[in-house]
Amino acid sequence: MEMLADRGYLVGEFEINMSKHQFLQKYGENMKREDLVIQKAKRNNSSEQIYVFFPEEAKVGVKTIRPYAERMKTDVLQAILVVQQNLTPRARDLINEVSTKFHLEFFQTLGSPRRKLGLA
Repeated sequence: MEMLADRGYLVGEFEINMSKHQFLQKYGENMKREDLVIQKAKRNNSSEQIYVFFPEEAKVGVKTIRPYAERMKTDVLQAILVVQQNLTPRARDLINEVSTKFHLEFFQTLGSPRRKLGLA
């Protein structure tokens, strides 16, 4: 949320400062990464939006990325993938291919996803 705020997206202070307890109340103890999808608009231009996707699969391939790309075709031209492991080579190729239509970045979490979220 801090990164989105730094990039000029509309993010509430409560989202940035959410405690572990509040996070668990919102998403539950056994949440799925897919349930964490975020969509935010720019502060100064609500038509410019971004998605943040958290794929469930440890190693993300083309099969995982295609639905995200389809979802973006409608009106959201920017997205961030937060992956657990590196992308497959074909997934990287697909990201390069779709980059002519929209901007798709990916970040890899370090260690256990539950630990990274402060849940372990």
